[in-house]
Amino acid sequence: MKTEASPKAFISYATEDKARFVVPFATRIREQGVNAWVDQWEIKAGESLVDRIFESS
Repeated sequence: MKTEASPKAFISYATEDKARFVVPFATRIREQGVNAWVDQWEIKAGESLVDRIFESS
């Protein structure tokens, strides 16, 4: 039996849109089963953005 993986979305944004649009949008699509990748949820202080992106793919 084949199991379907959840769809993935990498969300790139302008900083000024983060609080007003990005976080609410990403939260809503996660609630719908999409694996939304937002930097503030996935990266800790001192980690490499590039390394974390490629680890998650």
